[in-house]
Amino acid sequence: MRSVSLTAFERSADPILVTDDRGEVRFLNKAAADFLRGDHASAAGVPCWDLVGMRTKSGAAFCGPDCPVQRQARAGTLPVRRRLFRPGPSGPVAVDVSTVLLTSARLGRRAVLHLLVPVGGRPRRLLARLSPREGEVLDLLAGGHSTRAVADRLFISPTTVCNHVQSVLRKLDLHSRLEAILLWLGRSA
Repeated sequence: MRSVSLTAFERSADPILVTDDRGEVRFLNKAAADFLRGDHASAAGVPCWDLVGMRTKSGAAFCGPDCPVQRQARAGTLPVRRRLFRPGPSGPVAVDVSTVLLTSARLGRRAVLHLLVPVGGRPRRLLARLSPREGEVLDLLAGGHSTRAVADRLFISPTTVCNHVQSVLRKLDLHSRLEAILLWLGRSA
């Protein structure tokens, strides 16, 4: 498995937030700070529920000290995506929250990367730039398949899979395969 620095997500136009297994914010890119109306510089160490404040469709608080996402992260399982709602000036804003479980080799702890995508937002427009084959490759990678497994399933070479991934990164102006997968997972239903 390849190591990716969180700073690779700093320039992403999509809101990305990383919390540790206690729910404390460890990373927040500028897009997330803007979306959450938080201070980018002072978010580290703040409990995520104080910053994010997501609610269920019925309006019940979802984020809190006993967050289901953090419980599942501690157990080593996470839902890939769920739709939550964030209070906004004109009423609740639907947000697709994609989550990925990370492990810090340096700290020996789990962390959760959250991609926060307002419904009807940027991913659908961006992903429309991709060819059907690039979408197939991303879908399989997002499903946890290795480069070799994607190649075998699509009857292409691993080099061709890598070429498709590089084309996706260029088209979407992204910096890593993980960022592309998160964008794919965050596309609106």
